Amino acid sequence: MAEPSRRLPCIGLLHWHLASKVKDNYCRELYRYFDERRAAGQIEFEVLGCELGRNPESDPGPSLEAVRNARLDALITNGIWNEPYLGDLHALGLPMVSVDFQPRGSAIDAVTFSNESAGEQIGRIFAETGHRDVMFVSVFRNDRGMALGATKHIEDDTSLERRSGVQQALVTTNVEMWPTLPLLVRDDATNYHLQLVAKLPKMFQSLGQVPQAITGHDNTVLHSVYEALTRMNLKVPGDVSLIGFHGVDRSKDEVPPDRRVNCMLFCWQDMAEQAWKLLQGRLSGKVPPETAQRLVSLPGQYTDFGTVRDRREPSA
Repeated sequence: MAEPSRRLPCIGLLHWHLASKVKDNYCRELYRYFDERRAAGQIEFEVLGCELGRNPESDPGPSLEAVRNARLDALITNGIWNEPYLGDLHALGLPMVSVDFQPRGSAIDAVTFSNESAGEQIGRIFAETGHRDVMFVSVFRNDRGMALGATKHIEDDTSLERRSGVQQALVTTNVEMWPTLPLLVRDDATNYHLQLVAKLPKMFQSLGQVPQAITGHDNTVLHSVYEALTRMNLKVPGDVSLIGFHGVDRSKDEVPPDRRVNCMLFCWQDMAEQAWKLLQGRLSGKVPPETAQRLVSLPGQYTDFGTVRDRREPSA
């Protein structure tokens, strides 16, 4: 008598954006990795996002009801940082991994990029190449833990970690850290560009000088910084050195050659692979449910496109 075929595990990717947008946004390589596992007959795969009609400021992802109704075997949450919501998901009792955010309030396995150590490396590079001052362009977001109608904004977790790393590296040096230039999160990256083009000249004018080095939240921001500097007739790296952070998409080269910026390079496929390994341990039962949180922190790789000037004085 033939054995009954075993049902493939159904993996749910939960996202704060609309499900229809996930395959085309910043985490598309994460999506692609699990979709390839589906095509290879290893898993079933479903994407659940923020639902139409729900307020994304108070509802960071699909409703718990939608998650329950999907009859999933395991969960992956991408970039969802609302701790109470993550705790409610964890209470469903399904194997679960948070990617691009480490939950502190629940024993949820997580895979993150090592943002603080990458920031420290950027700070050391600027200090070691003789830069006297550094500015960090930070992204701020609506505080999703605030009551509806509140206008309070907080620094995005990723920006905070990366900026903290840069500052930590500069503590024992004579390099000055400029005041943070904040940008508010928008769904359309065009707003980054418009804000920077307006803010950078005003900030430089009010302070009476231009920083020798600029870094910031990610390369989307740094490409706009590059454009803004060019409009101000400032040269990169002659006048200002630039280093950013970038999550690489191996399927395409998105940056024009004249806008490439030195960066700490992270890989989304590496994040997906590590998330799948953590999930497999839970799904197979090799990792008991009561096991404490397991954390994988992926290092960045410094990539040089020639946007850092060596300002050190030549030795006599």
